[in-house]
Amino acid sequence: MNSHSDMAESTAETNPSRLAFEKQIRECNSDHDIYRLCNQMAVAFGFEYFLIIDIPTESDAELSKLSLVTNWPKKLMACYDEYGLLKNSPVIAHLRASTEPFVWSTGGITAERPEDERHKARKLFESHNIYHGVYFSNHLSDGSVGSVSFCGAHPIENEALFLTLNYLASLIYGRLARIRQDAQPPRDTLTELETRILSMTADGVPPREICEELAFSEQVLNLRFAQILHKMGAKNRMHAIKLAMKYRMI
Repeated sequence: MNSHSDMAESTAETNPSRLAFEKQIRECNSDHDIYRLCNQMAVAFGFEYFLIIDIPTESDAELSKLSLVTNWPKKLMACYDEYGLLKNSPVIAHLRASTEPFVWSTGGITAERPEDERHKARKLFESHNIYHGVYFSNHLSDGSVGSVSFCGAHPIENEALFLTLNYLASLIYGRLARIRQDAQPPRDTLTELETRILSMTADGVPPREICEELAFSEQVLNLRFAQILHKMGAKNRMHAIKLAMKYRMI
């Protein structure tokens, strides 16, 4: 595929709404602004739902803690986490391995799961009228890696619209990142131990090795992280690391 700028130029004439959405993206100043705009885009491009996430680490287990902005129904998100579907997600595996957009159908993607997950994963999505979707991977210069996705009952079959949506998704993720960079600093100061835990995590040390180094159980480490997230006002571990780096805490 061509670069985002090339795709924007090639679709400018066939899809005038691109310019209007570009302008709205630049005017977004909060998570709520992004939420409202993504709702409008979902409708315009023939989808029902959207989801913006940071790509999870191997230790992340709940999609609800990774989602930055979404209109997924609460029941869908709760069941997804209750079933533990993040761990073996074919979508997440693809996003970790490639920067290419990932188009999927519910039947096809659930067939890639372990046998014991296939039926309940497919039933869960189809019960919310989700049969098709697309994930757009986004990589920013500051190291942020995330995805903007849309899903619903129908696939996006017009190539020009697909290229436009890919381009706009990159703008949305970048704008959301800038909005979050302007967020307030952590509410409370971290202890020396909490700073060490966050620093080791930022360095890529696996949770198991952190537990061994600090003589913690995994349960205690999770409790420590919960305290860190609360103090920093962070949604997940990756967000906490970004805030800690921004404010030179690690």
